[in-house]
Amino acid sequence: MCVKPSDHAGAGPRGARGDEGFALIAVMISMGVLTLFLLATLGYAVHEMPQSRKDQDAKTAQAAAQAGLEDFLARLNSDGDYWQSTDSANLAFSTGKAIPGTGGDKGSFTYQVLSTVQDVGDTGTLRVQVTGRSRGVTRKVTTSLRPVGFLKYVYYTDIEATDPALYTQVVSVNGATSSSNGDYSAKATTLTRLCSQYYYAGRKAPVTYSASTTDPLYATNSGGHVTTTTNGTVVTVTCSNIQWTTGDVVDGPLHSNDALRVEGSARFTSEQTETGWLPTSPLPATPGHAWWGGGTPDAAGYQPTGYPRVDLPDSNSKLLDAAVKSGCVYTGATKITFAEGVMKVKSPNTTTSSRPGCFTPALRADEQVISPIPPAVYVRAASGTCTGVGFPIASEATTSAGVVVGPGPNHNPCNANAYVSGVLAGRTTIGAANDIVIIGDTTYRNGTTGTDVLGLIADNYIWVYKPVNSSGTNLLPTAATPTTPSMPEVHNIQAAILSVGHSFVVQSYAYGDPLAGKLNVTGSISQKYRGPVGTGTAAAASHGYLKNYVYDPRLLRIPPPFFLQPRQAPWVVGQVSG
Repeated sequence: MCVKPSDHAGAGPRGARGDEGFALIAVMISMGVLTLFLLATLGYAVHEMPQSRKDQDAKTAQAAAQAGLEDFLARLNSDGDYWQSTDSANLAFSTGKAIPGTGGDKGSFTYQVLSTVQDVGDTGTLRVQVTGRSRGVTRKVTTSLRPVGFLKYVYYTDIEATDPALYTQVVSVNGATSSSNGDYSAKATTLTRLCSQYYYAGRKAPVTYSASTTDPLYATNSGGHVTTTTNGTVVTVTCSNIQWTTGDVVDGPLHSNDALRVEGSARFTSEQTETGWLPTSPLPATPGHAWWGGGTPDAAGYQPTGYPRVDLPDSNSKLLDAAVKSGCVYTGATKITFAEGVMKVKSPNTTTSSRPGCFTPALRADEQVISPIPPAVYVRAASGTCTGVGFPIASEATTSAGVVVGPGPNHNPCNANAYVSGVLAGRTTIGAANDIVIIGDTTYRNGTTGTDVLGLIADNYIWVYKPVNSSGTNLLPTAATPTTPSMPEVHNIQAAILSVGHSFVVQSYAYGDPLAGKLNVTGSISQKYRGPVGTGTAAAASHGYLKNYVYDPRLLRIPPPFFLQPRQAPWVVGQVSG
């Protein structure tokens, strides 16, 4: 079989070259498509680069704003008044403070205080705006800060002892407790010095004191003979310590700088049951207990835990400053009654009006109606010859065996005493350079469901008025004088109470028949010493009242205007917006 060369010889080579051509064209097309894709991707990437940088700068600016907030808060917690400063060395108040490690063009912050002194006093909160920056991108954070103060607690004491000025204590003088004239008893001034220690610092044991001519101690026996201690005289005093025992219930947060002494199964209902005593070694009666005594708190509640000290201010002078600028100031004995949305004031020793609308001096003998109710009210001392406002009432005793049992001393009308009662519709804080006396039920028109709130701050005592005569017999509710109508017993108080130097206490708490019903306090009670309201047991009072204290949680968000804060109160972040 013959095969012609023309049939097959050139067919293979010509087909291969054609396929290569098509492949080359395909490769070139693919490369073109790939190049277009790469160019498109590169173009997209180049186009998106500014946006990505902007996003990164936005995150950096946000982080810078947060860092600025933390910086401001740290400075504020080192100096509670830092927000009022003009710290020229801190660039965060001016051009901006760089975040370490980022450089000023990459991350910095400034902050601005938005609240005035009036705002902070009225609301209890401080508003700050922090601006974070990075490469021209800014982010702002606006924050409300508030101090952790006395309003956090239903019950606060600095020292867990009865106020030494309120009692006389039997003592041992050179080892003897009595003489032929009777028992030796230390005066209140002595006890104040010896019994103002903390329990964990030695008050738990009898206090032994060696007197000297430069630091004497005085004692009297029941026959009235005075012993003046001099060099070598040794006096032993057993202070009046407070015990928490079965039947005691604290319905809300509690704090004491002292060690709580628990001798029964008292119930503390809040997890925030705090003691400023941080036990190390030796521990109290039972290892691991952050309290003293042989008892154990009720298992249905909480046990005390350690917490940093919360210290009282030196005085309530800041409230006076607020009253001068934004409220009303009165002089000498002043009676304040809340009713029908107004404040009725009788202040016969006030001769000038501190601000317009506070007082008409020409009518100072009369009760005057003040409206609107000012945010801050302060009573300071008068001098010379003063006129009273109806106290003391007829036959009222103010001392017993040399111990003060009532306001005063002796309701001196020149003293800076405020007498308070009524139904409040509004928000205000009353301060006194001496005492505040609650002479009748003091409550809110809308109870604890509205925005009515009252602060009571005395440099010395806050008394619940319960007068007795020299025989120890109750005078209310039938006692009366021509100038003072019969007054009912006090049973209900709604207020945030703060005694800077002494106690919240019932007048003549250890005298007279027990009062029917309890003393109901809704709000908070803060005091230097624990003030008694009666004597007896948890089930029945021998004198005075049984007590019922309930915390008002509104105080954290609706504080009384210009309510005082502890020294170096820590500030915490409230509401944040950005």
